[in-house]
Amino acid sequence: MGDENKHITTEAINHPQAEVGDIVEIEMAAPNVLKAAFIMYMVPLIGLFIGVGVATVLANLLGFGAYKDAAGAVVGIAAMVTTFLVIKKNESKFSESKEYLSNITKIVQSCSETSDS
Repeated sequence: MGDENKHITTEAINHPQAEVGDIVEIEMAAPNVLKAAFIMYMVPLIGLFIGVGVATVLANLLGFGAYKDAAGAVVGIAAMVTTFLVIKKNESKFSESKEYLSNITKIVQSCSETSDS
């Protein structure tokens, strides 16, 4: 896992005072990773299902049963997009809390070491 040659840019808490270009090891607490994934992927999916369900029921109740599938699709997608937009709008609040930020645990290779060789 750690031997892969991938370049990833992320925002992280920098306790070891790493510099731009340093190769670092980062970590994030597992519960925080799971919470962030749930917020990003499951909340919009739940919004989609709720939107489809509510629109389908309302279409039947209001006498538009023939259009319940179309209404469910439109309202479901609108609800999913709305949840994505709400998450995006509140992204700064998530990053301010520092709960969802990675932590740099150590500098694996300093950029000054790589430029010397």
